[in-house]
Amino acid sequence: MTAGQRSGLVPLQHGELAPAGPSDPRAQWPEHARKLYEYLVGLYGESDPLPTLAASWIAHQRSVNTQKSYARGFKVFEEYAREYATHPLDVRFGLADTFRLHLETAPTWVRVRGGARGEMARTGPPYAAASRANALSAASSFFSFLDRVSEEPVKNPFDAVQRPYIDPEFSPTPGYTESEWATLLVTARDHHRVAAYRTRAYALLLPAH
Repeated sequence: MTAGQRSGLVPLQHGELAPAGPSDPRAQWPEHARKLYEYLVGLYGESDPLPTLAASWIAHQRSVNTQKSYARGFKVFEEYAREYATHPLDVRFGLADTFRLHLETAPTWVRVRGGARGEMARTGPPYAAASRANALSAASSFFSFLDRVSEEPVKNPFDAVQRPYIDPEFSPTPGYTESEWATLLVTARDHHRVAAYRTRAYALLLPAH
């Protein structure tokens, strides 16, 4: 009797599972957990524990944005481990720390202009600090989750890995220069009185650089 028969599940293509008798609890997983499961099953097969563990970890996250962000970051980590012929569950500090260095210089995946639909190539700029921090946080969160749900303690290989510094004051949205700020206020002053009050009040709330 196979594992699928013991659990009452019938494996389908692309890693999806349909209930055969009792319902499959994995059907309750949110979208990003199911997608990560199917992606990992395509690489490791259904008998490997990684797809179920990783998807359970994603489903454990309360925010949909966190589920999406962590799933994306984990795929970056998994790909790196696989390139070094290391199963993600077997990663230790040495490889975790070089993953940090890898993220600083590695080209990112971008769509091939004029290529086939969905065709991607590693020709994009290196990961930004926020993206590097997300990938490292995702991997660390995964191992912390394993430690909580495993019967034996699991050492988190990312505990001692440094994270990129993210300036809390930085914003990608450009503010007004001093000259632009002065021009805006003069324009507001010279407008119709009612419109001027409204425009000046709005202008005073805008950031200046």
